[in-house]
Amino acid sequence: MISAGSTPSRRRRGCRASILADRETGQPSPAGCPLSASLPGRASYHAAKHGVVGLTGSAALEYAPRGIRINAVCPGIINTPMVSDMIEKGELDLAESEASQPIARLGTAEEIAQAVLWLCSPGASFVVGVALPVDGGYVAQ
Repeated sequence: MISAGSTPSRRRRGCRASILADRETGQPSPAGCPLSASLPGRASYHAAKHGVVGLTGSAALEYAPRGIRINAVCPGIINTPMVSDMIEKGELDLAESEASQPIARLGTAEEIAQAVLWLCSPGASFVVGVALPVDGGYVAQ
């Protein structure tokens, strides 16, 4: 989880400290977790990411009465070094990946950052416990 008001001493105390830091600053704690199709050889990766969705919902319900908003950002295929590496190794086909997106392209890190900034803004003050897909429409198919 990411905390806008995190300090070194708070980071050392872990997740709970991140949530408490948010109560002090009034900011939410977005967490990243892609809602993606399964890929062979990546069971532990997908299990961890789907676990974040469950953790987000449980933590959101636990902390909402205290005025703390917890949400997750679930990116689609984003043009990152990890994705570039998968393309180079032949584990991911770029043309096929772009064709599978309703928007017909990969996302950018800047687009994910904009979603996180929105969740941290007053405009998202009624958004609680959401796993927000930022995926070019992939999960809407």
